[in-house]
Formats: sequence, structure tokens, C-alpha cells
Amino acid sequence: MTELEQLTAAITALIAPPGPDEADRLVDLLTDAVGLAWLGQPTEPVRKAGAALGQADTVELRAYLNGAAIHALDFDDTHEPSLCHTGAVMVPGLLGLAAATHRSGRDVFTAFAAGLRFVDLIAPLGPLLNQRGLHSTGIVGTLGAAVADAVLLGGEPPVVTAAVEIAATMAAGLCAAFGSEMKPLQAGRAAEAGVRAASLARHGLTYPAQALLGPTGVIPLLLGPQAADRLDWKAAGDQAITNVAVKAYPSCYLTHSAIDAATQVRDRLGIRTGHDIRSARLTVHPIATELADKTSADSELEAKFSLRYCLLAALTGDTIGIGTFTRAGRAGVLTHGPAWTDWLSRVQVVADPMSTRLRAVLDIEHVDGHHARATVAGPRGGIGRPLHRAEVREKFLSNSTAGPQEAADLLSRVDAVADAADLADLPPLLPN
Repeated sequence: MTELEQLTAAITALIAPPGPDEADRLVDLLTDAVGLAWLGQPTEPVRKAGAALGQADTVELRAYLNGAAIHALDFDDTHEPSLCHTGAVMVPGLLGLAAATHRSGRDVFTAFAAGLRFVDLIAPLGPLLNQRGLHSTGIVGTLGAAVADAVLLGGEPPVVTAAVEIAATMAAGLCAAFGSEMKPLQAGRAAEAGVRAASLARHGLTYPAQALLGPTGVIPLLLGPQAADRLDWKAAGDQAITNVAVKAYPSCYLTHSAIDAATQVRDRLGIRTGHDIRSARLTVHPIATELADKTSADSELEAKFSLRYCLLAALTGDTIGIGTFTRAGRAGVLTHGPAWTDWLSRVQVVADPMSTRLRAVLDIEHVDGHHARATVAGPRGGIGRPLHRAEVREKFLSNSTAGPQEAADLLSRVDAVADAADLADLPPLLPN
């Protein structure tokens, strides 16, 4: 069997309607993404991108801007094994294409499930890409979005395979963008590229076979010729949908276990300000130190990728939320502790190569001499401690910038997707 035939066989196995439990979880993931699209629309990266690119009414441009908006606050879902933000890259294209081509809600969820299963299939590549300084969402996300969009457009497995190969020529993203306004735009570009790849494949564009995994394909070039050996082509992606975490905090997912550990220690030691802490030692997986250990909190985006800032915020506050990372929020956190440079000197972040990827161990020494340790295997909202339906809806409603009635109306429209015969008949779920 050639690599292309192997890829097509794997895709064939992934295209199937979601089961009842999977469908319920897909509603949660859709709810989260739609709420964040509206929440992220007025952010600076999305505003600037809209001004630069114009407001042409195309599915591709709307996918770009809405994908960026969903990811703009780093509050969107994360597929844990791949570290890919799947809602941002799939939901905008699926909703836009479904309305434009008169697809049903059932079609949307079947396509969404297929895209997630493909991401799950190639998940081992995600952390490897991040460790090389390449953005998993920009690369893995582009491929998953292409599968989802191609399935939605009714593509048979060979056409979906073509979409993946075309998407492989477009997949890109750098971890150097983390902490900058380009990071959400990389998610937006993945959403846009998925739509374009699916549309081009549907129209029969010839493509370079083995652009994904061939000797000069994007994955061997980026990760080495043996990278594909890590993939299990017989895996059916049975856990794909439950492997997606809905975030509890609006920061890099690799900071979340540290936040939970800090909350435990804070309550145990009665910490109220940063001055109560003599020293802190945080032990995490090396990927967390590589991607989320920024030592500057000068901007909102930098603070979201700073384990040290997230620790201070969690140790001295009640709840980590959107306001924690705004200019006023950062000023408030820093006024309740030592000067930032002094805080940095009190905190040691240690990389443990034997740790699991999301584990965090926090040791705190109080100024009164008491010590406390907290170990968190995985964060609240993660696949081991998922947010349930009521919590996802509460996140949607409590973070909405609309009035209570408008937010409730939008939530009811999301609920209506599953039974919609034609998405064109529903009012738009995402900003135009």
C-alpha cells in the first residue's frame, strides 16, 4: 500500500456520524467556539487584521477573522494530545461553508467529528512540532480543518485526501509568535487554508502526492524522515472528541495545571499577597518551560505565556479570568506582590523530562517558615477533569459582552444547529 493509499484508507475510517455522547460533546465545543468568536472580535489582532484585509464577504476571509477571534484571548479549546486549538481552525469554516452550501446541522457535526478524528490520528506530531518551534495549530490545525471542510462539502475519501495534500502545501506557523498578535492570526490562517484546500480539492485541482508524508513532504522536512513512524494508521480516533479540553482559564494551556496548583497552595497556607511567599519552585514538563515561561508580563499576550505571572496571579487572587491579563488586571496583580524583578528571583521553574506533559508540582515556602506542595496531574477543564455542559454554558454566558437576553438568544441558536435542516435558515452564529 502506498503512503497515499494508506492516508486514504485512514480517512475512510474516520468519516462517520458522531455517536450520541460524541454529538453532545460537539455541541459543547461549538458553544465554546461561538462565544469566543464574539468575545475576541474587538481584540486588537482581529481589529487590525480586519482593517488590513478589508471586509469582503467571502467564506475564506470570515474563516480567517473568526478563527483569529476565537483564539485571540487564548481561551479556546485545546486537543490535548496534539496541543492543537481545534475549535478555532474548524468551526469558522464549517459554519461558513454550511450556510453557503445549504448543509444540515447533522452534516456539520459529521464533518467536525471527522476533522477531530484526523487531528487525533496525527496527534503525536503536534508536540514534536512545538518542540521544534513550529506551531501545532498552524500545521496540524490546517490539516484537520481541511479534512473537516472537505467532508462537509461531500467529498469522498479520495477528495478528502486531496484536500489534506493541498493543505500540506499551506500549513505553517511558528512558536516565535507566542505572546504576540500573530499567534491568533496563525489560527485564523489555518481556518482559512482549510476552506481553500477543501474547495480546491472539490474542484479537482491537481496536487503534489505525498506533500504531507512523502520524502519531501512537509512533515518529514520539518520533523525528519522517521516522523511518520509515530502514527498508528489503524487508530479510529475513538477518543478524539473527548480528547478536546474546554479551557477554564484564558491563558496558554500549559499554564493551567500551575494555576490549579497555586490555588491549592494559596488556600492551604492562607496566602494573600506575594509578600507572603519567600520562595516558589514549579516543576513542569520541558515543553511548558520552552513555550510558556516568558519572564515579561509587559503585555497581555506575554502574561498569558508566563508561568511566573500566572502563579503570582493565582496565588494572590480569587479567580483567573479575562481581567487578570488586561493592563489594569496586571497592575492589580503586581501591586499585591513584590516588584516583578524581585518576584522572578523568588520563583524557580524547573523542567523535568520525566514529567507528563500537563503535570505541575508546586512547592511554596511561606515567609513564616511553613511549606506546602501541590501536585496537579492535569488541569480543570482538561480531559481528566472536563467542564460539563452546565459549566461550558456558564463560561459562555458569564464572558459574553452582549446583554443577558442577547447572549441567551445566541446560545439558543447554537442549540438549534444540531436539528437544523439547512444552516442558511439560521441567523449567523459568528460575526460577519
